Amino acid sequence: MKNLVLDQITYCADGSIGLKLFKQVIVDGEIVASIPHRVPVMPDQTVSEVMEVVNVALARDEKYPPLDLTDIEHADAVRDLVMTNPKVAARRDAWVAQKEAMLSAEGVEAVEMTKAR
Repeated sequence: MKNLVLDQITYCADGSIGLKLFKQVIVDGEIVASIPHRVPVMPDQTVSEVMEVVNVALARDEKYPPLDLTDIEHADAVRDLVMTNPKVAARRDAWVAQKEAMLSAEGVEAVEMTKAR
């Protein structure tokens, strides 16, 4: 059996988030492997958006079940709370403006994250 577990959520000053997951292999009720898997969430993304893509990829490529929805909702709820801090919101806005300026200079429009197929 395989399991996907959220181990750590790191909230950064610019509004980005680092998720540390464990991809576990369980045999006869015992964890025989626990492989770390890190997931970055940029300041203009939500955990839900990113994990939708990650869950599909891990299920398709490695046959892992999706991360529990309550873990995703918790991470997004805390993210929303962190974003109410004016300093974090200002850093996020600066990051988004810098990203848009860079893309504009390269002649590329900012595109919403593509949903998993």
